[in-house]
Amino acid sequence: MKFNQLVSTLLLVIFPILLFSQRSPIRYGKLSKEEKAIEKTDLDLDANAIILCDFGEIAFKRGEITFSRHIRIKLLNKESFDEANIAIPYYIKEKKKERVEIIAQTLNINEQGKVKKTKIKEEDIFTVNVIDDLHEKRFTFPNVKPGSIIEYEYTVASNDYLSLEGWTFQNNLPTLKSHFNANIPSYLDYRIVLNGTRTSVKYGGKANDFWVLENLPPLEEEPHCPNPNDYVESIRFQLAGYKTQPRGAGTSIQYKAVLPTWEILAKEVLDLDSYKDVLDKKEKADSIVAKIITEEDSKRERIKKIYKYVQDSLEWNQEYRMFASKDFSEILKEKRVSSGEINLLLIRLLQSAGLEASPLATSTRSHGLVAEVYPLVSQFDQVLAHVNLYGKDLVIDASSKYLPYDLLSKENLTPLGYLLSKEKPRWVNAAYPAKAKNNILIDLKFEEDRQKCKVVYSFKGYDAAKYRQVFQEENGGDGFVTNHLVNNFEEQGLELDSFQVENLENLEMKFSVVCYFTKEMDEGVGAAFIYINPWIKKHIDKNPFRDEIRNLPIDFIVPNQESLTVNIQLPEEYELTETPESTNLATQGKKAIYKYFVNKTIPGKIQVISQLNIDDPFFNTNEYQAIQEFFSKLEMTQSSQLILKKK
Repeated sequence: MKFNQLVSTLLLVIFPILLFSQRSPIRYGKLSKEEKAIEKTDLDLDANAIILCDFGEIAFKRGEITFSRHIRIKLLNKESFDEANIAIPYYIKEKKKERVEIIAQTLNINEQGKVKKTKIKEEDIFTVNVIDDLHEKRFTFPNVKPGSIIEYEYTVASNDYLSLEGWTFQNNLPTLKSHFNANIPSYLDYRIVLNGTRTSVKYGGKANDFWVLENLPPLEEEPHCPNPNDYVESIRFQLAGYKTQPRGAGTSIQYKAVLPTWEILAKEVLDLDSYKDVLDKKEKADSIVAKIITEEDSKRERIKKIYKYVQDSLEWNQEYRMFASKDFSEILKEKRVSSGEINLLLIRLLQSAGLEASPLATSTRSHGLVAEVYPLVSQFDQVLAHVNLYGKDLVIDASSKYLPYDLLSKENLTPLGYLLSKEKPRWVNAAYPAKAKNNILIDLKFEEDRQKCKVVYSFKGYDAAKYRQVFQEENGGDGFVTNHLVNNFEEQGLELDSFQVENLENLEMKFSVVCYFTKEMDEGVGAAFIYINPWIKKHIDKNPFRDEIRNLPIDFIVPNQESLTVNIQLPEEYELTETPESTNLATQGKKAIYKYFVNKTIPGKIQVISQLNIDDPFFNTNEYQAIQEFFSKLEMTQSSQLILKKK
């Protein structure tokens, strides 16, 4: 049904609207004693400003929907003055015309507690055409100073029933109160998705038309949390259908679906020209595949060969796309293309090789999680290749030149993808890779006034891909080692004598780097003491979890193991002054484990072993203190050194 037809139909529904909304907790221009007095909040002691209250409401009136918002912010210092610059987005296009009404004022409190109001004049509000149909109303609050309170109310009126405005309880500032009303008529069937722990716990499984959360910390990026928006406290709406009663005596109420099913969506996408212009080019694909594979090749061998052909033939332009803007021939001619174009061509070639290959619609980690209740193509930003290999799901992305065929990039490791098939569409759970085991082996010996050191790095999985790429970017020069494989190269006083790499091109093998270092000693062998730093390459540069409070979960994305082994040949007449204390750390459930010990059972030799295991990469906020302490102790261990004493 076309948009304008839908709006006309919705205006004819006859059911009454029963509204029981909550009132706004604040009145325009009226401040409480607490609002006047507040100077900081425990939600964020370093905050430059505080949202005192954020109230939103959606109301349906004949012919339009109104979204109203009233927000009040206290500015605590000069650094907060950027919050006085406001931009309110809205759209003006043929089928979606919005209008905006605004009132705003600055409130300053004097020493006697009286409030001076400075109102925003209409001529101080500017309209800006941002791009295409997107416009903004912009204005700046006048007369702001530390301690000012700014507040504004605006209403956006729209005729778009399909795109109901959602609500985000959290913002970039700490929020004391966030209230939202949605006065939805009973004849409209909106799917409501609750996001965030507090929202889901408080309102999950309940029928509500108002939602209230208080004392919300700011939404900020934190280490090892790929997409904070996946955890933001928020509500989303999508119109699924509506009830109507045709004119005439004796007619019954009918339900009209607006939202398609996932099965219908899959068929609609596959029928688009952007897919057919690639996937329907069987003859061209067949001629290419005939030159790549042989009849004797197994299914897996065919996948590997075609994957390598696509990797070598095309270059990713760093754009994630679900649709192709070029046809089959244009993709091969252009060469530098989007991820969607690379993978659609890969799918076509796999099909020509006799494999059951189909497009898999996915959302990258940066784009956000997919809600299964919303059959909307806008939830996806990427298409991957899915192959039914011996009855198991194999998901492939050929946009990286450094990953093997059976390893997706971390950005593409998301829980759900939807298989675009006209016969068997379904949800696919992407399999996460097995734990990669990386090893660093160091052999250290002494020659007169020098330490001679051989280091063998062995990387697998994501680290192998990472260092293969870095090697190419450094053009195979010494900077590859000195800038990326050694912590603080110059401070350690090392000299790189030579290095070589192994398995640079074979992506399925471990990527190895063999390095030879020399370190000049101030006094050389014969000094009373010799100091040894075994940490040429540390597990972590520094503890990433230093903040006392964390509001988002920790996600290392994939399990990982890194082992460091240092074999030291002692100079004659030297011994270890003191054996360092062993370290054994483990979080609850042994999701993360760290072991460090020094072995000196063989005369004349010392062996240092350090091993870090992340077996379960996901930690909730209630586990933060434990993981913070874990990495703090790990960092402390890495600062230790060995001391040799002449006998």
